[in-house]
Amino acid sequence: MAAIRETQAYWQQLSAYRRRHDTLLALFDGFFRNASLLAASGYPVAGITVTQDSPISFTARFVDREVNFTLRYRHEPSSGVVEVRDVSVGTDPSKQPIWSFQFNGQGVVADIDARVSEGSYNVGVDTDAAEIVLAAIYKTVDPAA
Repeated sequence: MAAIRETQAYWQQLSAYRRRHDTLLALFDGFFRNASLLAASGYPVAGITVTQDSPISFTARFVDREVNFTLRYRHEPSSGVVEVRDVSVGTDPSKQPIWSFQFNGQGVVADIDARVSEGSYNVGVDTDAAEIVLAAIYKTVDPAA
């Protein structure tokens, strides 16, 4: 028979879980807001839109391409995993993500090679967010990229 812990132990552990989750959710919200700069007037590539679908999901659109970014919380090692799916008309959005990457509680991205002169990407940095979203859009235009 499985043992049940004392209620206070659950409160403490679940509260800690919630704090870590909220930190990652705030970073993902920053990622969305920074990615929205792609839609700003005067951005070098016209026609990109970025819309929030829910607190854990946003979609970037360009011409006939649509890319969805969805946050998944990974309890160990307390990181956010962003799944990137091609949801363009005519694609099957239920298939495996075309890309995924994780970030830690400071926004530092794993699974994307660091740049030689600038280091690791960070979802909380506006130019980094824009580059990540542009790369995802490009992956739907040229899947071999």
